[in-house]
Amino acid sequence: MGAILGSLGFVMAFVAIWITTEALRRADGKGDALIRPYVRDIKSRLAENRSLLAELDRRLADIERQVDVLKSDRQGPSNLAEQVDVVRYGLDQARRFSPSNVFNA
Repeated sequence: MGAILGSLGFVMAFVAIWITTEALRRADGKGDALIRPYVRDIKSRLAENRSLLAELDRRLADIERQVDVLKSDRQGPSNLAEQVDVVRYGLDQARRFSPSNVFNA
């Protein structure tokens, strides 16, 4: 008698598990249908944010290039002025040069 009741208990337990899994599967299907529009909206907003971030990254790279150009332009004239001073000094030295007729023998 105990074996029959034990086997009947196992069968009832398996049937209860099967009913529970079917109920959960159906509930998940309905839940996904309710959530999909929200997920779709979130995905579209994420795509917009990614495109905006890519645009901002491109604009930042352009600004960095412009800043580099401005830095080189700022350094150029000061460096150029130094070079002009060196050339002028050399020209002044050349103008002051006067060859002598005295030869050392």
